[in-house]
Amino acid sequence: LKKIEESVLVIEYTCGAFSFSKSYGGKELDSPLLMASITKLFTTTCILVLQEQGKLSLDDKITKYFNNSMLRGLHVYYGKEYSFDLTLSDLMFQTSGLPDIFEEGKASTKNKIVKKDFCITFE
Repeated sequence: LKKIEESVLVIEYTCGAFSFSKSYGGKELDSPLLMASITKLFTTTCILVLQEQGKLSLDDKITKYFNNSMLRGLHVYYGKEYSFDLTLSDLMFQTSGLPDIFEEGKASTKNKIVKKDFCITFE
């Protein structure tokens, strides 16, 4: 059993009749949190809705949505560049071959990705 080091809990009724919030471990209610796998369900749902609406295909290469300069170097394995071959389904079903940046012992990969992390707008 792992000890929970920090957390934030917010419970609200949509009608506004009840609201409760509590934070632990030095976190504040507006502190950034590491979301990790929580976003997978939300992202997958959104992508499947867009597919159902005919706005994208799971077979689309990610180069359709991101320019090459943004993707270059994302997935290089034994000197071969695979970044431009990745599809939406590769990313959704975690079959891309990209490393698990949260796996212990992968600190250098995680640092590289976090340093390159940035906001992308789709407007």
